[in-house]
Amino acid sequence: MKLRTSDWSKLRRPEIEEAAKAGALVVLPLGTTEQHGLHLPMDVDINCAQTLAVRAAERFTERPVLVAPPLTIGCSPSFMPFAGTISLSMELVMTLVTEVCRCVAAHGFRRILVVNGHLGHAVPLQDVSRQLSSESIFMKPVTYWLLVPQALHDFFDVDKGNIGHAGEIETSLQLHFQPEHADMTQAVTVPGVGGNPATATAEKGRRLAEVTVEALVKELHELAR
Repeated sequence: MKLRTSDWSKLRRPEIEEAAKAGALVVLPLGTTEQHGLHLPMDVDINCAQTLAVRAAERFTERPVLVAPPLTIGCSPSFMPFAGTISLSMELVMTLVTEVCRCVAAHGFRRILVVNGHLGHAVPLQDVSRQLSSESIFMKPVTYWLLVPQALHDFFDVDKGNIGHAGEIETSLQLHFQPEHADMTQAVTVPGVGGNPATATAEKGRRLAEVTVEALVKELHELAR
């Protein structure tokens, strides 16, 4: 079957039921709402995770893929001193992931890919995956940039191999995904920024996004097995 849209929130009840019967996969984007320097918006982590998830879902043709409503607030206490950050406890964030996955599974979807955009979530998500596995729910968490370490090294001039925080790599992705919300006149390394945002370009972000989507499609293929 072909879905009218991959957006879970825009589908009607019969469409969700039909997708479950067709063995659809589900992708759950997870991020944060936290400061990203003087030049980027608060939603960088979830914007990257969700945009990449949607692009991968649209490219995957083996079976339907639904993109669940994103979890936009995560655990980032280290950035609370900076204006705009909203941080929940890690226990609460992981509980939210667990409960959302259980709800998704209750509707007939047993294979879920969590696309994570915040490094602090990576290890706790493995614990959630093991718990859900004991309930016959196969949830695989992936932190998107960890899928493409070579691209992080090859595509960037300064921040090679390490995504940093609001530096060259994340800024390049934002210049590609939502340039209207980036202010490059303020792209400087200040407290709360890890890396050099001044060297970012939209083309670097486009190239990284392309190989990351390819990597996520491979993850969906593995999930479909």
